[in-house]
Amino acid sequence: MFEFSMGAFGLFFPDKYVKGRGVREPADLAWVSRDVLLLLCAQRSGASADVQHRHNIRQLDGWLRVWADDRPLVGRNASQEFTILPSEPEAIVLVSVVSANEVGCRIVARTPRAHVANDERVLIEVLVHERVLLRLASLGGTALDLADLFLLASAASAGELALDDAEKALLDAHDNAVERAAARDVTGPLDPQLLPRVAELIPHSYPLEAIHNLKAIGMPGVAGFSVFNDLDFESANTLVRCFTETVQVVCDVPLGSMGPGAACVLREIGGYEFFLAANSIEVDAPEINAQFEKHLDADSIPQFLQAVIVGRPQVQFMTAIVSLRDPRRPTATGACLRLAADTFSRTLRGSSQSADS
Repeated sequence: MFEFSMGAFGLFFPDKYVKGRGVREPADLAWVSRDVLLLLCAQRSGASADVQHRHNIRQLDGWLRVWADDRPLVGRNASQEFTILPSEPEAIVLVSVVSANEVGCRIVARTPRAHVANDERVLIEVLVHERVLLRLASLGGTALDLADLFLLASAASAGELALDDAEKALLDAHDNAVERAAARDVTGPLDPQLLPRVAELIPHSYPLEAIHNLKAIGMPGVAGFSVFNDLDFESANTLVRCFTETVQVVCDVPLGSMGPGAACVLREIGGYEFFLAANSIEVDAPEINAQFEKHLDADSIPQFLQAVIVGRPQVQFMTAIVSLRDPRRPTATGACLRLAADTFSRTLRGSSQSADS
């Protein structure tokens, strides 16, 4: 997940905490999608899925009991440190990862626990097979894509998808999204060699280039970078293709010819605005960055900002998140999870009524 997911920037290992005489882990992994926090705990054994699930939930509930302002959720990944107070997430999802092949994805009815802090914000408790998460990661999926799978399971019989069905659902969602994104290409066919190179940058290099701009728009680092975790397969592929189009404008200058040394574009994708830019390292960096910054402050920017150079350029990539359409707008991830919780409640009521009749 750290290597391939578009939402890798919001994924981190929580620090351990002391309880009584023991040292415990809040969760195996935590995943931030702006106002949503997913806590993941994994179990691999020969036990049944239900037994593994109960073990995982005991660990996660243990953390929810003690999570407080003076004991925040703290952790880090390769890019930054996280400190999350219990008052910050609008929604919390408990994700129990199991190895038993009995189930691919199951929504679990959650009994309120009066002794557990933040329990009212735990939208759903979910059991997911480890293969499903690995499939999600291999496809570059995000927390929103995982929430879409939860929504699909919530409407199924007993709120459950078989292992093969869950994997197929992810593959179908990804493949359909790629086709829809490709249909919206603006400048024509994309270089088949350049496209995967740009795609590989998604969870690693280029989101980090946005850091200078996040403070300017009043978005803290965690919230700003984790917008990538609030893009689904289609939005992520659209972003990759738009970025590739921008890079290609610079890369297509033939050897020894005059051509654009820099290009930038503003795109609204998945409810967010992204400033995408690329320039040749032969172009004077301070000058080109000043032009980029000028256009960031403007109400609109040209399709492409061009600086003439000679020769086949070596390109460096940069991008920045410009703004949210509305900084207070809830995430698509949160909205999808709330819908999944409501749908599952209706599914349970329908099953109960059918049984009574």
